[in-house]
Amino acid sequence: MIKQSEFLISGILICIILVSGGIFIYHNNNNIQDPNMINYLDKDNKLMDTMMSEMDGIPHTGDVSIDFLYGMIPHHESAVSMSENFLQHGGENEELKKIANDIINVQVSEIEDMKQLIQELEKNIQIDTDKETDYFKEYNKTANHTMSHQTFKNVDEAFAKGMITHHQMAIDMSETILKYTDNSTIKNMAENIIDTQTKEIQQMESIIQTIK
Repeated sequence: MIKQSEFLISGILICIILVSGGIFIYHNNNNIQDPNMINYLDKDNKLMDTMMSEMDGIPHTGDVSIDFLYGMIPHHESAVSMSENFLQHGGENEELKKIANDIINVQVSEIEDMKQLIQELEKNIQIDTDKETDYFKEYNKTANHTMSHQTFKNVDEAFAKGMITHHQMAIDMSETILKYTDNSTIKNMAENIIDTQTKEIQQMESIIQTIK
């Protein structure tokens, strides 16, 4: 018999979000009994919906460096909101709490940096529509990471698994822009995102192994 602390499969929460030809699937197969889990997953689902809608609606400026920033801002904003949601709804693992707080502090600052950088780059925009077309073909593929057919023991595990998928999307976006931009500031930003979020993925994967 499955312990009460674990959740039975019932497939009650499915969010399939289409983004410019890509698909992001958030699929939770749990018979939820914990009110905190219900509230956490409901809010998380809405946050993902908002993020994907905003990422789908970013302007095509003709300059891939600016396009990257417009796409990364809503992605960062959702990471902050997801972390706040975790802290508000019963997250207990101290290591995950630290990661959540780090995400909030770092990415709020990065959002402001990106907004300022957009203003600077728009003063001397570098138009290359062919390059932009190729960039967006890859950008749209970043929505293809899925969380299908996963069960979560608790809010801690749900947050960790969700944020791993979310971080991987940011890494993919950053690796994509490195192929197309010549802007050194954008390159440094993308490389920093890859480095920081790769390390956090490794941390969260290790933490998941300890969750009971």
